[in-house]
Amino acid sequence: MQPAAASGLGAPGRLDPGTCSIPESTHLAWIDTHCHLDAPEFAADVLEVQRRARQAGVSHCVIPAVEVSNFESVRCLAHAGKDSYCLGIHPLYVDRAAESDLLVLDAQLAQCRDDPRLVAVGEIGLDYFVPELTQSPLREKQEFFYREQLKLARKHGLPVVMHVRRSADRLLKHLRDVAAGGHGTGLPTLSTAATCRRRLLCRWASSSVLVAR
Repeated sequence: MQPAAASGLGAPGRLDPGTCSIPESTHLAWIDTHCHLDAPEFAADVLEVQRRARQAGVSHCVIPAVEVSNFESVRCLAHAGKDSYCLGIHPLYVDRAAESDLLVLDAQLAQCRDDPRLVAVGEIGLDYFVPELTQSPLREKQEFFYREQLKLARKHGLPVVMHVRRSADRLLKHLRDVAAGGHGTGLPTLSTAATCRRRLLCRWASSSVLVAR
């Protein structure tokens, strides 16, 4: 979760990109930037979970999709709980994704462009923790889906919510490559996952990138 001024979801832009310092006078609430409330574990009482989150000081949740089949569920949950949502294809789900799913994502992003609760493309990224995802053909497939979704995010003027496990260098290489083609965020090279997380979070406002894990 990320701290934010209580005025709204866009408030993390008040963080100093160089230091991530927060003025002492700022009144903080919490935003959960990565919350899979559509998971089966929450099905019985998801609205109650959202209510308890508010009571605990979490002022807002961002609910990311993981595949085309749950686009509608995250959208409905966000509207029901007055939260926000993302649309995207998660690297752990690319094994059952088809290239046509990218066309569906593109169409959905266009259709929902005026929905104020749609805040990002996500959850996207790279996962080299799961052994089979590091081997062909899934390694190449998840990198393809990641790059194509970066391009869609730029096309639709949306930030991205990232999943990154043991893949920070490769994740950033694709960001640079897409940027060189006029599609990306232009982030610098970072050498470690810890540095990647810290620097990307500090640059949230300027780069439109959030690190989910």
